[in-house]
Amino acid sequence: MRSADGRYLILDTTFKTHAACGLTHDTIDNLLQAKREHGLQAGQVRHIDVEVPVLHLRVCNIHEPTTGLQAKFSLRAVAAMTLLGEDTTDIQAYTSALAARPALVALRDRVTVTGVEALKSASVTRIELADGRVISVRSDQRPPGRNPALQRDAVSRKFLQLVEPVLGRDAAVALRQRIESLHTAESVSPLVQGAARRTASMA
Repeated sequence: MRSADGRYLILDTTFKTHAACGLTHDTIDNLLQAKREHGLQAGQVRHIDVEVPVLHLRVCNIHEPTTGLQAKFSLRAVAAMTLLGEDTTDIQAYTSALAARPALVALRDRVTVTGVEALKSASVTRIELADGRVISVRSDQRPPGRNPALQRDAVSRKFLQLVEPVLGRDAAVALRQRIESLHTAESVSPLVQGAARRTASMA
């Protein structure tokens, strides 16, 4: 399908990498970038300022989440999770126990979230360190990714996280491989029929 201006809409597809509210993803990615580029550790952090579009404050700004579901909609919580090394792409990581963990609560309470009218989609994260340095990172996930290898890797990891608990590791890997080779298959019928049999056996 093409848009009115002739673009192929499939090229505008974006992927939800993290298992939290999509509006938190830029903030998570900011902190992941800071960890990669600066070796940032939670113990170095004095304070974190997160600037987001004003709309985000109505969606994902639960100040003190007490459940895993609330943590998914808390910029403060996901920022703390990221710095503490929790896997934000794993849906199983968001639990009430995690939301109440003293280390997470202590770090979460050093995060301030501000809505900025000038921001329309991006997130700006400023991390003040105990030694006085300030790290500033900006991310904007609105534009779709243009690196097929990175996109394939992200979708593949998410697929295994969701399917492995249902089918088991070996079956999930085998199914992923069959899906990845569909472009060489003469028909999708074997894949569809196999899925139907698995579904019936689980009923």
